[in-house]
Amino acid sequence: MDNQKDKIVLTGEDAFENFLAVKEVWNAYAVQYLEAEVDFSDVDFSQYGTVDHIGYDFSGYLFPKKGDVFF
Repeated sequence: MDNQKDKIVLTGEDAFENFLAVKEVWNAYAVQYLEAEVDFSDVDFSQYGTVDHIGYDFSGYLFPKKGDVFF
C-alpha cells in the first residue's frame, strides 16, 4: 500500500469553512479524519483574528492525532 497515495489531506475551502464555522463544527469534522493531514498554509489567519486582534485563538480545537498540521 502506498501511504502517500492513501493520505487524506484536509485543505481547501470545505475544510476551512468547517474550521471557521465554530470549533464544535470543526471538531465534529476533524474527528472523522484522525489520521489526516491538515494544511492551512495558504490561509492568512490575521484576517480572522479575535476581537482583541491579538491573533486567532485555537484553544479547544481538535486536530488529527497522527497527521501533520501546517499553518
